[in-house]
Amino acid sequence: MSRKIKLILIDDDNKKALIYVNKMIFKNTNCYFNKLFFGNFQENRLNEIELNVPCADKTLDIIEMYRGSLLPDFDLNDQIKLLECLSYFSMNCDDILEKLKLPTDDDIKMDTLKFLMDLNIPVDKLLDKFKISSKYFPELVEVLSSMKLTNNVVGCISNNLPKNYNIDKLPVQIKQEIKKRLIFTGDRYGNIKLWNWMNGKLMKTLKGHNGWIRSMIFIDNYTKIVSASDDETIKIWDIGSGKCLKTLTGVLRTLKRIIIAEQL
Repeated sequence: MSRKIKLILIDDDNKKALIYVNKMIFKNTNCYFNKLFFGNFQENRLNEIELNVPCADKTLDIIEMYRGSLLPDFDLNDQIKLLECLSYFSMNCDDILEKLKLPTDDDIKMDTLKFLMDLNIPVDKLLDKFKISSKYFPELVEVLSSMKLTNNVVGCISNNLPKNYNIDKLPVQIKQEIKKRLIFTGDRYGNIKLWNWMNGKLMKTLKGHNGWIRSMIFIDNYTKIVSASDDETIKIWDIGSGKCLKTLTGVLRTLKRIIIAEQL
């Protein structure tokens, strides 16, 4: 049985490409080609095989990659076509996603993300560098809500979260994950700042105290903050909206720590 195979590639635009390959280069490598050439299929006994592929040109590039050639420096459209082919052949897309040249136009950027997800391509590697304007943030949340909430997904939402955004508008699970990544600081001017410790981003500033912030604590499953200040007040804040819900007066300036009853 000959090891040399004639492959005829036909894509969705009815473009054709022809290549002769030694099928042994695919043995014990890619699952798709391994089954095609060495599985219990009629094709593994043929010297000529016709394959329907998403893009004939990019499939040729993939085959040349198995022969040891390096992939060309593609533009965005070619990279997308290459990813479509890699997904079709059940190949790992991480390297291409890391090199993907995202457009500056947010409309195209969002369309690219949705297209890749429709192909069931794991886009985690892409999310680290995915940045859009606040106008597109609700759409981004809607798109990513369908994914498993990995650190990359939550990180992407956090990185794109508009400043002073009401976190309570987010879906419950995303909101909970983001709040778990919050830390807060207080300064001499009475400002409380909420930070995302994963990316170091300042998310919002709570203003209302008029003196040193001496103590702060999360309550109600990270939904509120209680703060005490030298202005002799204790304030309860809603993290999502950043609003002060209640102010308790008559507190001594020497107060150093807040303790919640359930901690006693």
